Amino acid sequence: MRTRLGALSRTVIIMLAVTFLSACSESDRNTAPVATGILKTREYIITLYAAPAGPLYSVQDLDGTVLEKDINMETMGASD
Repeated sequence: MRTRLGALSRTVIIMLAVTFLSACSESDRNTAPVATGILKTREYIITLYAAPAGPLYSVQDLDGTVLEKDINMETMGASD
């Protein structure tokens, strides 16, 4: 079952990614993914990670069940 994230959630995620990744130095980007933010909506908990290859996201429902793990924005957008 594919998750559905609203356009607003995706917009907020993109804004968070740009904010947090622009604050990271080059040496910070060469390490393992680091959780840099959490977005809690009415249906999902989305964790943003700063990874060497770019931002990654994990999506959980409010009960904590992992729906998607370590996905990029392209994969998240394809789940509509």
